[in-house]
Amino acid sequence: MDFEQKTAEQGVTTSGDDLRGRRTLLRFGVFELDTESRELHKQGVKVRLQEQPFQILQVLLEHPGKVVTREELQKRIWPSDTFVDFDRGLYNAIKKLREALGDSAENPRFIETLSRRGYRFIEAVKKNGSEAAAALPSSAARPEASHKVAIGIALATGALVVLGAFLGTRRLAGIIECKFPHPVNCRSAIAESLR
Repeated sequence: MDFEQKTAEQGVTTSGDDLRGRRTLLRFGVFELDTESRELHKQGVKVRLQEQPFQILQVLLEHPGKVVTREELQKRIWPSDTFVDFDRGLYNAIKKLREALGDSAENPRFIETLSRRGYRFIEAVKKNGSEAAAALPSSAARPEASHKVAIGIALATGALVVLGAFLGTRRLAGIIECKFPHPVNCRSAIAESLR
């Protein structure tokens, strides 16, 4: 019996990130994934999950906080001799996985989509009771969200500047009009207010 078989039977993981064929318990949120029994539990209750979504989850949990490319998922889950529409298959498997986790693409808690690149598992993961990897800080985990906030702040600031300039000009014109009805006095008042 070789070392890898012994470790799988004893429930011990060896070094390295590949969790296939060895018993590992991975905990995240209220979920627990058992790689040996190939089951996902939510607060102790088994969650039905088809094989491909399970495999995708397992690959993502092997690399928490890191981008898993579409190509890596294709290589690991869809063998080269399989002829399917990979994009549709991946989309459907991710959709089923998110449904099982109660996650959403718009506001992800577990699986972040990186358009045309791949996916990232963003929740903290504990491996066999110890911390394997922590979730990324929200700004690092979702750079698209932080960019949207920055753009929103910039737009709001710009709108306030334009509004302030408009109101300031109107106020200045009102002051000049009321206090200096003669055109010669208006020019000197404008020059004075710009100093």
